[in-house]
Amino acid sequence: MSKKGYFSRLFSKKKLMVVYGSSSPQSDIIPMIKEAAGEEGVEVREAFSVQGVMELLPMAGLVILDEVLSSEDFSREVFATTLDGSGIPVVVPSEFRASPTEVISRARLAKKSVVKFLPSRQINFVNWSGGVGKSTLAMTTALHFNKSTQLPVAIIELSPAYCAVHARVKDDLPSFYDVSTGATPGAIGGVDLYPVNLETQVLLDGASHNVDQTLRDIWANHTLVIVDAFMGHPMWQRIANTSDPKTYTFAVSSPRDDATENARRLKDSLLTSDEQAKAFFLMNMVRDATAQMGMGADVALPNKVNWAAENNGKLADPILKVVYPGWSK
Repeated sequence: MSKKGYFSRLFSKKKLMVVYGSSSPQSDIIPMIKEAAGEEGVEVREAFSVQGVMELLPMAGLVILDEVLSSEDFSREVFATTLDGSGIPVVVPSEFRASPTEVISRARLAKKSVVKFLPSRQINFVNWSGGVGKSTLAMTTALHFNKSTQLPVAIIELSPAYCAVHARVKDDLPSFYDVSTGATPGAIGGVDLYPVNLETQVLLDGASHNVDQTLRDIWANHTLVIVDAFMGHPMWQRIANTSDPKTYTFAVSSPRDDATENARRLKDSLLTSDEQAKAFFLMNMVRDATAQMGMGADVALPNKVNWAAENNGKLADPILKVVYPGWSK
């Protein structure tokens, strides 16, 4: 039977899909599911890892969850948050065994939410030159991603002086150091903010354990982490993660000659020094198609002042399509 025919048959009968997540499946669970739901009224899918369960969630009506293998793309925290917000009943095997018919009935009546998830990623916006739009792209991409997916996003800004997020949001935002010592991070539009200027860095130098734990928490609790980085910042090497396959580094340039040359060299140096790096030349503020063709950029964004001022998602979509192939807002 073709895939089209299979899915047509599956959905026309409105079967309940039960996801059984276990790294060591117990032989009695699936027969009990079929007996309680009726052979023709249920579709059982097995998953052995966090990623496997996450991939099946959009189709699931019930999750029977045992111990599952970890996944590089989804932290346990993101996994738990997604399950909690899905509206899908989640039970452990012992709970299902105790009352299988009741669990199945509850699943059929549940009103599930639209389940949205994406694998975790880090985006670095970098250049040695200033004034190329890194901070604008960081904020626009973060806000657009959160608005489109409702998934958690963080911006970490590494600045040699006054941080752009302080200027754009409010002057008294808690710094990365404040958060590492117990403060709640500042936020805008669902995006958590972690500014780190050099003054903050002096404080962080004496609290390395707190820094490492805070970074782990940020990566664990956010689907997308965006780093807006001055590369001379002391924390850059600690946070860059350019070897991680989940990290995408964009060397951002404007059409200025110095910025363009710096961005090209930066991309080349990243690719030369690290075979695992995913590095891209992003030309921002392109004025016309002819200029764009001659620059050889991997990503080119138009010079739309109003888009930048409004944090228009049209600036972020080409970036997110690189990071998440198939992205559509």
